[in-house]
Formats: sequence, C-alpha cells, structure tokens
Amino acid sequence: MKQIADLLTALTSRRRVFVSYASEDRDVAERVALSLRGRGIAVFLDKDDLPAGGDYDSRICGAIEQSSGMVFLVSPASVRNGRYTLTELKFARQKWPHPKGRVLPVLVAETPPQDIPAYLGAVTLLRPQGNVAAEVSAEVNSMFAGGKRAIQGVGAAGAVAACAIAFFSVNGPKTAPTVQPGAGIYVSTSGPAEPASAQVGGLQPQPSGPHGGALAVTATFPQRLDLKFSLEAASGDNPNLHNDQITLAVRTPPQDNERQQLALQDGGFYLINIETPRSTAPFIASATRRVRNAFVSTQALPATAICLHRAKELPTVAVKNHAILRCREGDQPCGKFDDADPGWLAIADTCQKRSPAALPLTTRFAALFLSEAWAATGRVWTVPSLESLIDERSQNRLKDGFTTFKISAEKLNVDADAMSLDLRVDDTPVLIEGLPADMQRRRLNPDAPFAMTFALQNLDFNGRHAGCDRIEAKLLLYKEGEPAGQPIVLPLQYAAMRDVGDTAIVTDRGKFVWSAKYELARPRDHLALTQEDWRLFLQSAPLVDRERIEKARDAFSALGLVYNDGERDYPVVGILRPPLTGNSFGLALGLVQPTGQIRFTFPKPVAESLKAFARAARQRNAAARNLIDENPALFIEKSETSRLYACAPAG
Repeated sequence: MKQIADLLTALTSRRRVFVSYASEDRDVAERVALSLRGRGIAVFLDKDDLPAGGDYDSRICGAIEQSSGMVFLVSPASVRNGRYTLTELKFARQKWPHPKGRVLPVLVAETPPQDIPAYLGAVTLLRPQGNVAAEVSAEVNSMFAGGKRAIQGVGAAGAVAACAIAFFSVNGPKTAPTVQPGAGIYVSTSGPAEPASAQVGGLQPQPSGPHGGALAVTATFPQRLDLKFSLEAASGDNPNLHNDQITLAVRTPPQDNERQQLALQDGGFYLINIETPRSTAPFIASATRRVRNAFVSTQALPATAICLHRAKELPTVAVKNHAILRCREGDQPCGKFDDADPGWLAIADTCQKRSPAALPLTTRFAALFLSEAWAATGRVWTVPSLESLIDERSQNRLKDGFTTFKISAEKLNVDADAMSLDLRVDDTPVLIEGLPADMQRRRLNPDAPFAMTFALQNLDFNGRHAGCDRIEAKLLLYKEGEPAGQPIVLPLQYAAMRDVGDTAIVTDRGKFVWSAKYELARPRDHLALTQEDWRLFLQSAPLVDRERIEKARDAFSALGLVYNDGERDYPVVGILRPPLTGNSFGLALGLVQPTGQIRFTFPKPVAESLKAFARAARQRNAAARNLIDENPALFIEKSETSRLYACAPAG
C-alpha cells in the first residue's frame, strides 16, 4: 500500500486559501487575494485557477479539498439562496465539519444576521474597521501561525478526498471519480492508462486485473507540479529589500496577475504550483527580492530568470510531482537542478542565449523603452507593489503613506491578449518590485472592462510642473507572446499626497480614466489628525506669482543647506505645493532621504525642529532671507479637508 501512502503525502495541505465571494464583491476579493499573496499564501480566487477537464462542481470541490483554509466574503449577494457561494460553503463543511481555525467569514457588506449560514455563525465574524484586505490577510496569517502542514485525514467511507472518492475493489468493477490534487497526483481505478504523451496526472495507480485487483503504477507527465527553488543572495544587504521574500513574475504563460509574492519555506526553498510546461511552450519567469521601500539607484535589481520546459523523457522514478532548482540571485537563467529533482523538467534552450541579439524579441522590446529613459536620467526607481505596501502598513512598518493609482477602460480597441505597465515619473523609469515591464504581463480580454492599479510612495516629487509632477504610464501590448502595435501612452500630472478625481484620456484605442487616492500610513487620532503629517512652509505666493515662487524653490534647493537630526545629515530642498483650500502656492521644506525620496511631512517635534533650523539659516545666510519668511508656518491637514486637486493637463 506504499502507493496509497504516497498519494496521501501528496495531499498534504500547504498555506493555500480558497476565497469564496459573490461576483458583486469581486473587487474586494481581488484586493484580499493580493494581500494574502503578499504574505506568501497561495490563493485560489476563481474559475481561472481551475485545471482543465472534468465537471465544474468536482473541480471546485477539488480546489477546496486542496486548500488549508477558506475566506468567505459575507454580503447579501453571497448568502442569497441559489448563489454558488453556498455550494462552495457546502464543500467546505464536508472538508471541515467545524469551521474553527479553517474558515474565516468576513463581513464586506451589511447583511441581516438571520441570513448568514449557521455554519459561519459557529465562528467569530470578522468585521474590518479599516483596510479590508490588510485585516483579512493578517487574520489568515494568524490562522496559519507557525506554518504547520497537516494531512487531511481519510473519512470513514475510505475517502481520499471529501469530493472525490477512490475505490479499490477486488469484488468486481467499480468506477470512481478522478482525483486531481494540486500536486499533480492522478488516481483512477478503471480503464487502461493513456499514453504518456496524452495523459496528464503523474503517478498512475491502475487495476492490473480485469476486475480491478492489485495496483500497477505507471508514470505520466503531471498536469501541474510544485516548482521549488532556492535563491542564493548575490547582492549586499539592502534595508529596502526583504531577505526571505521574493517577487515572482511569470511572463509565459500570461497570468491574471502581474506577479506573486513568495515567502521562504522550510528547507530554504521558495514554492509555487505551476502548470507543467510543454516542450514547445516553456515556463518563463523572473524573480527579485521583495521591495520594502522605494529607492533610487543607477542600476536595476539583479533579476533571476527561470526558464523551463518539459523533459524529453519521463523520469525513471517519479514519486513526487515537483521540480527543484538551485539558483543564485542574478542567474540568467537559473540552470542547476537539485540532486533530489525527479527530472520532470529541463532548462529551455531559448533561455541559454546570452547575447542581446539572441534574446527573444519581447525582451529587446522592453529593454528599448528602459534604455531610452535610463539614458535621459541615468537612474531608476525600484518601488514596492501595492500588495507589498498594504502588507507593510498592516504590520505598522510604513513611515509615510502612499497613493493608489487606477487606470480603467470599459473596452479596448486593440488586437492583443496580454498587457504590461511601463511606468515613469518625471522621465525616470519606475520598476515595480524591481522587475521590467516586459516581465510583468497579465492576461487581457479587449472586450471586457479593463482596470489596472499600482501604488507609489512619495518619490522625489518636488512640484516641478506648477506644483505637480509628471507620471507617464505606457501600456505595452502583446499577442501570442510578441509585441502587438505601439504602446498606449497615458500621462498624468499629479500633486504629491493628493487625490485625483476621474480624469479621462481619449485615444484611438479606447477611453481611459485615471484616478488616484492617497492612503495614510496610520489611522487618524481622536482629533482627526495624523501626527506625522506636519509640514513647514517657508513662504507662500498667490497664483499669479507662480513663476516667482518656482524660482524661489530652485534657489532654496541651491543653497546647499544640510539638516542633522542627531544621527545623520539630510540635504535640504524646496518643494512647491499647489493650493489646497486657498488660492496660493506654498514653498515647503523637504529632506532628501538616503533612498533618494524627498520627505516633507514630519512628526510635530521634527517639524518644530526644522522651523528653528530654517529661522537660524535665515539669520546667518543673506540669500536665505529672501526665501524664508521671518516666521515660517507649520501646517497639518484635518480629515474633513478634501485632498482632491486637478493639476494642469499633462502635455
């Protein structure tokens, strides 16, 4: 019975969560999934995550069976009679008779208590008070505290899984449903094995006699397998990067999401479950260390390329459906398999071509855009993704807030099946999680509504353009893996730490809408203030004097002042702030951080220290007297103050 024991081992649950939600709550579900992935938790979100083949019910049930927990988004829509979410809940109840520690109900819309299923009522309902995604991921992470893996037991009826029971009989032919666990195990008890070239599944227990007696085992390529890889650090210690978390972006095949966050597992490996690549369609991905905080540098992070295709021959012995790689940060590509690797995959030849001329066209395509912008500025911003920022904030590690940007369109007039975002701020390339745009593709359906979100901390925004800075988004289009036409260029003039209402840009490929929302690093206090949001204004000027105060900003920055907080020196610069509630521009004091960011909001004690510093500079520096008022003003925004601001249209 060793084969059955191996099957049970393959069914070992990892940190995998099934998110059950009504279609009306999809936006919340996607944000929850992003935040969970940011903690290294694998997420099943919807039908796009299903393996091919089989009926819908059994595949959903199988997905729940492979999960180690469920998040159920409670709303009037999700608990309404006839909704499929209730069927998913039924499957969960089969797997976990009691939901404690396994099922997390989350209230995302007010729902009559009597409508909430009794099964969910057996545990405490999570009622988020702030950011739903962050609170849910923190709660789920607590559920999985310690990262323990538990084998789900076989029921009294002899079930290997609650929704797919394999019968092994010596009394006559009996047919049972197929089990297709996420690790790639395939179990069947009737009919001959298909040829290895056509069948998917992995280890094949088969009846050897006409009535299904003893088990015979044959190997076939699994439909999916676990890709495990180590990543030896090559770059030095960087406080802006995680040492035990990475970002993985899959270029081929295109995914629904641009990237995934992976946490280091026991044994020193990162883990992702992938569809087994074909010999003619390789799996291509790139990995970088996960970014904590934005920083500017003269070169991009060392990215590790992973490029694999199906092995030419089946492994001689294949007990586990996984591939194991040993990588070094910056490998192009990672080309060493671990001694314990069973041999399902091989390094794809196309990834071993090192010269630029031999690179795939798409790689040259992305490098072209990056090199043009790099030549103009000589530097690049490496920034955290939205999901990373949400995770950092949930753990109270953010010093300052960030702005979430959204680009949307009802329909696109393009002939493409994938898209990526090439981003620049004031002509400087911005690499989300340190990865080039070409490596962060996502699937695209031109006939469906389109939305793309990203986030930016305050970079070196100083109000270059009438108190605003220029953000340029280029949507790169692809079809069947190759570039498809010219990029769609969508510029936006943005005032740092402000909100942007719906701003339409009409192109020949569709009508796009920009919007932006500034997110605080911490909740406001009982006075409706954030005590780290104080600013120091050196002077102000009416709107008609814009050119004069712009020159004052540049002159103040040129003074070469340096502020010391007792630990380090900070270069002092001027920041031009556009009107908020009044009709004048303000010249604010900013400190250049070691990351290259410019900070101009401070805790009140720091702001008061900076005020004394500015007054002292005015006393001893004749040039500063014309730039700093005798009594610089401290300012803080209250919650009722609208942050909406419309900059002049981007040129």
